[in-house]
Amino acid sequence: MRFARLVIAGCAAAACVAAFPLRAQTEPPKQEREAAAPASQLSQVGKGSRMGRKELQPGAFIGPRHRGRAQEWISRHRAGASPGPWRIGQSLPKAAGAQPAPADLLGVLPPTPPGMRYVVVGDAVLLLGSESRMVVDAVALSLPSSSPR
Repeated sequence: MRFARLVIAGCAAAACVAAFPLRAQTEPPKQEREAAAPASQLSQVGKGSRMGRKELQPGAFIGPRHRGRAQEWISRHRAGASPGPWRIGQSLPKAAGAQPAPADLLGVLPPTPPGMRYVVVGDAVLLLGSESRMVVDAVALSLPSSSPR
């Protein structure tokens, strides 16, 4: 009798699994889907693709709390530097002299979204698309004359 109950319960469980397959069995894990995505997908940041849907304006990614801390860092380390030739929504010229953001600055900024990086240009910290070099957000003490704010 006890054996018959176990057999019936096992059959019921197998029928349930067959009728309702697990999600993991129907689609590959997230890591495999991301690895299979073409590398060029990350270079589309800020160009109207699914990763660039936020309107490009100051504060689109770097919020007020992080912005204040970044401005404090800039005033201590980059005060007196001239504003660089950047504009939100446009590619940063290669001649702008962008330097990777130092580790102590990265500690006060939010984590970068996929396909982006922080750089320092003049008295500004810029969030750039890694491949496109598009300026997505910025924190600066002074604004370049061409930057809309």
